[in-house]
Amino acid sequence: MEFRNYCAKINEMTARVRMAENGAQLVSRLEGRQSLRDIEPNIFPVDGGPGQGDVVEFHGLEGTGKTETLYHVITRCIMPVQSGGLEVAVVFVDTDYHFDMLRLVSVLEGRLAEGSKEGDGSENESEERVRSCLCRLSVVHCNSSVQLLLTLQYLENTFSSQPSLGLLIIDSISSFYWVDRFNGGESTVCQEANLRKCAELLDRLRRNYGIVIFATTHAIMRNYASDPGVSEVPGSSSSSSSSSRRWKACTLKKKKKGKDSVA
Repeated sequence: MEFRNYCAKINEMTARVRMAENGAQLVSRLEGRQSLRDIEPNIFPVDGGPGQGDVVEFHGLEGTGKTETLYHVITRCIMPVQSGGLEVAVVFVDTDYHFDMLRLVSVLEGRLAEGSKEGDGSENESEERVRSCLCRLSVVHCNSSVQLLLTLQYLENTFSSQPSLGLLIIDSISSFYWVDRFNGGESTVCQEANLRKCAELLDRLRRNYGIVIFATTHAIMRNYASDPGVSEVPGSSSSSSSSSRRWKACTLKKKKKGKDSVA
């Protein structure tokens, strides 16, 4: 019996050690991350972009330009400062398998050309600048909500050890809605279990490491804030501090007959 109690205490102490903050996490938290206030002037007002720990949502129907907008956001982040960029590393989690590297490179080349003098540098130098920018981008593919959850858990160590990483993008966080709904049966709790765990983990990432999060959602997603019959997703309370304020950057809708689209 005494041996069992001893083992139980050891396990408890081990759990506490695992929860303790390591040196890399402490340095990352104290140093802070580069500001993304000027992340994209075409979307946000001057110096009015998201601050550390903010969450930006692009919500709308499929085919309304959410992913295309993200290409411009990524480009602005990974470009060097001398070319008008922020020189910030980005992690892009692709759950829709819509990520088009060729399109991103096209946008990147256009932005780099604008930021340099006409005819400045050879073709090889231009390719080298593009490669240098792309080194700041990591792309991860997920094909299930479980895989998304495991990916976010893995990324926590990455964010804690690499202060240069300032932006996490998930396109789209609602990709597995119908699969989870089917696998969860009649229970709403089971249907939304993985998504809620992802929300809790994302909330921890933004609070502990000051990560800015961009996420796209389809129009099928439930609006937790406006549905009185459903409790809010952890970390999305309207009473949270200014550092956790949510941005509804764009509500994108397809054009309807006789009406303009909303951007």
